[in-house]
This record gives sequence, C-alpha cells and structure tokens, in this order.
Amino acid sequence: MDQRQPFSATDDNTWLSDLIAGFARTEELRGQSCSPAIISAAKARLERPANVRRSQTAHRAELLELSF
Repeated sequence: MDQRQPFSATDDNTWLSDLIAGFARTEELRGQSCSPAIISAAKARLERPANVRRSQTAHRAELLELSF
C-alpha cells in the first residue's frame, strides 16, 4: 500500500510561497530588458489554464470506487 504522509496545511500554502518568491525575483529583474521572444512565451504561458490540484478527499473517493 501507499505510505504517503497525511496532507498538511503547509502543502496547501506552497503555491502562495512560490507566488511571493516569483514576485521577489521579478522585482530583482526590474529595469533589465527582455527579448520579444521571452515576452511572447510568458504571455502564452499566462493564457494557458493553471494546473488544478485535486483535493485529497476527491482522490480518496475515486480510489474507494475503484476498489469495489
């Protein structure tokens, strides 16, 4: 059986920490020029849908359904 650690609130807030770190890195780069190709690639990425993390409860329910 899978021996995963229980889901924690820290895991749920990881995206927020990553977002803040991204803003900090962006601020450090202020004033530096970017090539049009990089700007275009960034815009294309922002237009794509975000990865949606399924809740652990939904995942467990699917596993239970499959086990019967």
